[in-house]
Amino acid sequence: MINRLQKNIRHITNLFVLCLLSFILVCSCKIETSSPPVITGIKITSLPEKTVYYVGERIDYTGLNVTAAYSDGSEKEIMDYTISLEAGTTLTKEGKHTVEIKYNGFSQTFSIEVLPVITEIKISSLPEKTVYYVSESIDYTGLQVISVYSDGHEEEITDYTLSLEEGTVLAKEQTFTVNIQFNGFSTAFDIEIRPNQVSVVQVTLPEHSDIEGLLSYDETKKTFTAKNGFASYTWWLDSEKLSNQTSSYTLNIANLSSGYHSIMIVVKTSDYERYSATATINIMREER
Repeated sequence: MINRLQKNIRHITNLFVLCLLSFILVCSCKIETSSPPVITGIKITSLPEKTVYYVGERIDYTGLNVTAAYSDGSEKEIMDYTISLEAGTTLTKEGKHTVEIKYNGFSQTFSIEVLPVITEIKISSLPEKTVYYVSESIDYTGLQVISVYSDGHEEEITDYTLSLEEGTVLAKEQTFTVNIQFNGFSTAFDIEIRPNQVSVVQVTLPEHSDIEGLLSYDETKKTFTAKNGFASYTWWLDSEKLSNQTSSYTLNIANLSSGYHSIMIVVKTSDYERYSATATINIMREER
C-alpha cells in the first residue's frame, strides 16, 4: 500500500515537473517573439514648403517631415536625423542641389533649386537723341537697358522707371542726369538742353489761297497770323491738328524743332463756309 502511494506521489511529481517545464518553455517563446521591431527604412512624407531659392537666401526646412518604417509595419516621425545642408545655410551657388537625409544607416534625398539674382543694370544703347533745345519734349527712342545676373547672363528689361518721364517738355538750359531704376538697382545717362536760339527761319507762304492774305508770317515775333474776323480757327502742324489752338488766329513757332514743317490754317465763317491756307517752314539752329 505504501509502495503504491509512493509511486503515485512520484508520478504526480514527475507530471508537475513536466508541466512546469512546458510552462517555462512556452513563456520563453512568448518573451522571444515580443522583442522590439527593427527599423527597415526611412522616407520623406512631406517636402519643405520652399524648394526654390535665389542666391543669397537662407535655406529653410519648414514643412519637412521624415518617418521611419519598422519591421512590424508601423511608422514613426523622426526628428533626430542628420541633413547634408543645415537649415539657415546661405545659398551662394545657383543651380540644382541634392539634400541628403540620414538616419540609422538609411538615407533619402530631395532637390532644391537656386536661381541667379540681378547684380547690376546697365545701358546697352543710349537714346537716339541726347541733345535738346529748350521747349523740346524728351524722347527715349533707342534706349535699351539690360540686367546682369549672378551667373553672367544678361536680359533686356523694359519695366524700369525713369526720373524724367518721356514727353516731358524741357524748360531750361542745363545738363540733366536721367536716372534709371529697377529692382533696387540704378544706372544713369546725361542729356544736354541747349538754349532755344533760332538762327534762320525760311517760310514759304502759298502763292494762292482761298482768301487773299488769309495767312501771314512775322519774322520778328516768329508768329503766323490768320486773317481776323472768322467764326473759328483750326491750326494743323505737320498734318496733326493742334487741339489747343482752335480759337486763336495766331500761332508762334519759336519752339519748333529744327528741320522742315508744314503749317495749315482752316477757318470757318458764321455761315459754315470753310477756307484754308498752307505754308512750309525750314528751321535751322545754331550749334553752341
